[in-house]
Formats: sequence, structure tokens, C-alpha cells
Amino acid sequence: MRSQAARLFDLSAEQLALAEAARPVFAAASRAGSGAAAPDGPGTGPPGPGWRVLGGSGLFGALLPEDRGGLGLAPSELVPITEEAGRVPVPGPLVETLWIAVPALAAGDHPLLDRVLDGRAVATAADPAGRAPDLDVAAAVVVPGARGDLLVDRPAGATAERVSTSDRLERSFRLPSAPGRRPGPGRGVPASGGDPAGRPGGHLLPPLLGTGAVTLGRLGGAAHLVGIAARLLEIAVGHARNRVQFGVPVGSFQAVRHRLADTHVEIEIARSAVGGAATDVDRGDPVAADTVACAAVLARRAFAAAERHCLQALGGIGFTWEHELHVLVKRGHTFAHRFGSRRDLERLLGAGLLDAAAAAPRPDPPRPHI
Repeated sequence: MRSQAARLFDLSAEQLALAEAARPVFAAASRAGSGAAAPDGPGTGPPGPGWRVLGGSGLFGALLPEDRGGLGLAPSELVPITEEAGRVPVPGPLVETLWIAVPALAAGDHPLLDRVLDGRAVATAADPAGRAPDLDVAAAVVVPGARGDLLVDRPAGATAERVSTSDRLERSFRLPSAPGRRPGPGRGVPASGGDPAGRPGGHLLPPLLGTGAVTLGRLGGAAHLVGIAARLLEIAVGHARNRVQFGVPVGSFQAVRHRLADTHVEIEIARSAVGGAATDVDRGDPVAADTVACAAVLARRAFAAAERHCLQALGGIGFTWEHELHVLVKRGHTFAHRFGSRRDLERLLGAGLLDAAAAAPRPDPPRPHI
């Protein structure tokens, strides 16, 4: 990784305006029931009404150029939009569609692209462990392979193995081609076995946006995770201001105040890291994969701090089924393990540093001075 001065990434006025414009879209989709599965059951009928709300907004084509029916945004401009989506409980493969599936369909000139853009069809992406959200209703899936990413069509009625999860917004499945297989964080399922229908094959894709599906999945997931952590902090701060104990707001106690302040610092560090990594992807920087992995680690660390401190600040009400906190916490755990857990990513970065150190030329030892 290149040596450079520490920098903080700050959102521009245009980026803030994009996030603000996307906020009511996500809220409307959440109210309508934005799952990619049809209301009458998984694997049947068209996508849900909320998913079509998202498609009608044009957000699915955020990374496509305008002449291809997209918004022409750069990854750094999509980051605040994805973060905003993390604040709202939006089910469905939103991150996978925005960051991976639509660029893959466009790269392959797939006839499904227009239907995915307007929300009439669903496309998803698998992570290196072979897990993919809403795989049973997807018409196409992007599979990271050892020799490159694959775009695979799924025929109607293809089976998918359901993976249990406590996240009620998540419908997770495992690719049938890799039962019980758990590749490392930097590897994908084999290209010869990446067909979710159980057959070999698939269209080999060029590196999406110059980086690949895994890096884009980590970047989009990190931005989403920062949004979840920020929403957790908003809930906790509001509770600390309004909840009165011993005649004063609980936020006046240092034990509460300092923990929430520490959480805010972690979130701001993660937000800056994600924005900086997205800028590296914009420029096609050769170290973009490493900076994205670093940003993903920091986003997971920020979420861990938000989960721990915000749940403690809310006390007993944070454990109740009626409160939204548990929905966000479980959603955060889903993204904290997708495209690599924090430990997996730290090991990946550490291995890269050791390899670089081993490959670097060793200078001659200094001559002794007598």
C-alpha cells in the first residue's frame, strides 16, 4: 500500500443532495414492502411492490452511464446513497443489485438489464462463501470465481438451498454448486462449478469497474454498514436525551455520554475510510482492493461499537421485539459477515503485507562505525 498522508474524506454538497433525494425513495419502498420476493411467496410471481418502487426511481442504474439508461454516478457518489439505505430497513438484494449485478449485466450486454433496472426482474450476487440473497427469485446471479467473475442465468424453477438467519429482512441462500464449501475471503467458488442451477458454465466477466465483484461487494456492504451504525447511534442519542433517570436525562451521565461519543468517532473514521476507498475505485488506483478491504474492516469495527454501546444505552427497551433496534442489529450482522468477516479481512490484509515485505529487496546492513 502506498505511503501517503492521512486524509479525511468529506462529502460534497452534491453527494449530500443525492443522499437526501434517495431518503424518501427508500422510505417509500420500505413502507410498500420492498422485498424482492413476490407477496404470495418466494419464487413465484413478479418482485414485490416496494422493489418496483426502487426500480421506478432509477436508482438501480446508478453506476451505469446515462446513455445506457443509468444515472452516470461514480462509486464515490453511490456511497452516500448506499449509506442512506442502511438507515432504513430495506429488504432485498439492494447492495448486490446496485454495486454488482447491474454493472455485470451491462458489461455482458445481457437482455435482462432493462427489466432489472425498472424493478420487473431480480438479479443478485454471491459472496466468496457461496451465499446469495434472494437467489430463489433471481433471474441471474454474479458468482465470484477463481479465474474471474461469472454471470450465470438461472432458469425458472431452479432450486436454491435456504440458509437460516435471524435477520428478518434477509432471505439468504447457498449456491448448490458449493455445498458446505467455505472459501477464504480472497477466493471465490470455482469457475467450473459456479452455475447455481448445478451445471458448469457462465459468462466470464471483465473486472467490474476495474476491481471485480468481491471488491465492489465489500465497498457497498461497508457503506451500508456505516448507515446501519449511524442509525443505531441516532436512536441511542435520542433515547439518552429523552430518558430521565434520577431527575436528569441519562445522557448527562459520563458512562453513557462517553460511550456514545466513542461510537461517533468510530463511525466517522469508517465513513471517511469508505469514501476514500470509493475515490480510489473511481480513479482505478491499483491499491483500491486493499483500501476497500481496510474500509470494510473499519465499517465492521464501527458497527461492533454501535451495537455494543447503543444497546447498553437503551437498556431493557433495546431487547424488546417491538423496538426497531434489534432489526438493525441483526441486519448489521448480516452485512458484517458478507464478503468476509472482520477477522477474515484482517487476515487477508496481514497476509498481503507479509507478502509485500517478503518480496521487497533487502538493503545491505549498515557498516559498523568504530
